[in-house]
Amino acid sequence: MKATGVIRRVDELGRIVVPKEIRKNLRIRTGTPLEIFVDSNGSMVFKKHSAIAEIEDFGLQITEAIHLATELNAMVADMDKIVASSGDKKRDYMGFTISNALEEAISNRKTVLLNKADGAKLIAIKRDENPAYASLVICPILANGDCFGAVVVCQFQGNAKFGDGEIKLAQTMAQFLSKHLEN
Repeated sequence: MKATGVIRRVDELGRIVVPKEIRKNLRIRTGTPLEIFVDSNGSMVFKKHSAIAEIEDFGLQITEAIHLATELNAMVADMDKIVASSGDKKRDYMGFTISNALEEAISNRKTVLLNKADGAKLIAIKRDENPAYASLVICPILANGDCFGAVVVCQFQGNAKFGDGEIKLAQTMAQFLSKHLEN
């Protein structure tokens, strides 16, 4: 564990203020769920909670099924990183931090379709990436009124142009994962 040199006092209501710079670096915003762990030495650790990471196995199974059936690249992301990825670019995305543009698209809670052939402004999937795909669908994963992440389906080669079929595919994947989060 890395020390920050920052010391905060607990107030009369038991609250601790996390410094702005730490919140910014770790992408902690109002409403971000945190898990609290205490070890045998009495150390307390706060960790961002990801409900999507809890169903990572389902995410991986569904992305693999989509890739096998369609040869498209499929990913599942929480609000911070890509937790499941299948396709020819799997290793390039699995576990990487998502881009700010993708995080914003997820937070808007609407399905996004981008086709390079239509002249759409491409957004990066992972941080510090130059977008290289031909078509992309982003579908948010919504459960119990909250947004937990998104399903991303993309095609990196050729002049593929996504439409209603790929949107429905991503929406079906997102609804499947939403059902698992609601239980």
